[in-house]
Amino acid sequence: MIIRVLAIGQTKMSYVKDGLDLYLKRLAHYSRLEWTELPDPSPKAAASDQQRLHEGELLLKHIQPGDFVVLLDEKGKVLSSAQWAESMNK
Repeated sequence: MIIRVLAIGQTKMSYVKDGLDLYLKRLAHYSRLEWTELPDPSPKAAASDQQRLHEGELLLKHIQPGDFVVLLDEKGKVLSSAQWAESMNK
């Protein structure tokens, strides 16, 4: 299984990038991982409907037929690491 993470925009804070690098390195022992940072199409209009449409189109260009897609969102369901692992195993 390949886990592909698509992120819009780049991580600018070095401590976040360091933590992300460490986490990705740890996960690589369990599965093949790909991290892709996509360019932010219009950072000045971050909350607009047009911005969301552009981001959606950009993400859809990187999703293949047959991919299982999980959206990570701050308003989504919160899972513990164990719950996340269980859902990935399913």
